[in-house]
Amino acid sequence: MHPVWDGLFPHVDFAGTGLVTLALGVVAPCLVNLVFSRDKARERSIRKYGNNLLRTLYEAAVAERLISITLDNRKTYVGYVTDAPNLDPQDSFVRLIPLFSGYRDHETLELKFTTSYDRLYDLQVDPSDCSVTLPVPQIRMVSFFQEQLYDKFPIETDQPIDAAIPAAG
Repeated sequence: MHPVWDGLFPHVDFAGTGLVTLALGVVAPCLVNLVFSRDKARERSIRKYGNNLLRTLYEAAVAERLISITLDNRKTYVGYVTDAPNLDPQDSFVRLIPLFSGYRDHETLELKFTTSYDRLYDLQVDPSDCSVTLPVPQIRMVSFFQEQLYDKFPIETDQPIDAAIPAAG
């Protein structure tokens, strides 16, 4: 053995193994965190354990895709998700920057826009000042939104959606 080593640890079996293990235990997590970022871990967890709502909201936030959210009172927002909930049960809100808002018609559920936020943003208003925070339990429908497709699919029936869909029998 080395004289310095023998002076520090005269008769301690496996002292070197213990010190190397301790050093690896301190350094290894730091190295792993450099390779696997928190965002990657969150994405992996949501994809594996999250429900479809969480996956859709998370994908919309990460990909900066327009999304349509309809609440149980038929209020609808179209915008960009800035904060999506994660797997924590206490995290039950989603925040978005709206481009349009409106409602779904009581009879047909047709989407009717009442507000366009473009004029606000044209006035150099910070979009984050107009963000809307919505409680997840009140969300009834979420979908990706493409304005060019929305305009191409007008509702062509005057009967309510429920009446147009045959009952399961």
